[in-house]
Amino acid sequence: QPSRDKFALIPAHQRVQVLKQVAGNIGNPWGVFVGAGGGIYVSSTLNNNVLKFAPGASVDSGVSVAGNNGAGSAQNQLKAPNGIFVDCAGNIYIADSQNNRIVRWAKGATSGCTVVGDSSGKAGSSDSLLNRPIDVRLTKSGNMFVLDSGNNRIQKFAPGSTKGETVGKAADFHGPIAMFVDDCDNVYITEFSGQKVLRFSPGSTTATVIIPQVNQARGITMDSQKNLYVASPSDGLLKFLHIAATPSESCVEDDTKVMDGDEKNVNSSVSTSDQYSVFV
Repeated sequence: QPSRDKFALIPAHQRVQVLKQVAGNIGNPWGVFVGAGGGIYVSSTLNNNVLKFAPGASVDSGVSVAGNNGAGSAQNQLKAPNGIFVDCAGNIYIADSQNNRIVRWAKGATSGCTVVGDSSGKAGSSDSLLNRPIDVRLTKSGNMFVLDSGNNRIQKFAPGSTKGETVGKAADFHGPIAMFVDDCDNVYITEFSGQKVLRFSPGSTTATVIIPQVNQARGITMDSQKNLYVASPSDGLLKFLHIAATPSESCVEDDTKVMDGDEKNVNSSVSTSDQYSVFV
């Protein structure tokens, strides 16, 4: 399935667009993140690594920047990496799903370090353990949020802490698959089975449904203009929702046709660049 081995770009402010491929030959890509310098980072669940594609480089020029030492639980290995986050210093945070941990891989390092979860890969449901984490996000305040799918919860970790606080409950979830956290610590979740988008506000573990119907919802992201994007592969759409910044401002929802034919087999992550381009 060629579409499962590539990521594509949607130029800013376009509602109907033939995708431009920007990364390929990845091996079942899952997470995508656009770094501060425009580099595109993609996790490969098949090859157990994270690739980086330089801005404007050819689609086959990805360089492994994490993992690539076979599947395993050693600190220089990954096992089915899912969601990724890259901070301004170039540190890569990886939801190392089948190792039940979050790993931080410093820029240029040949090995990572476990920052949340058990370093040997043990799964669990305590406040210091994880079970199949599939997404990770950091905020400007340094808080880390983890979509702990096997435990059907969202965990929040204060800076430097290895013990999480549950900020999203199991009863609200029906197949959570991707997460985005904004600068105010609002957590947005897409549900593949529940086919909707949820929001958890700070201080509340009860979800608000903000998009009630998204067929096979997958990746989710938001740009600096508070525009939310949700990938819907079965419809070949990228759902668009402007989040109201004030009570007097209206939320605006739109469907953006971005995928045709084989492109409907979209990956499980989306990301935006500083120019508001969307990567799916």
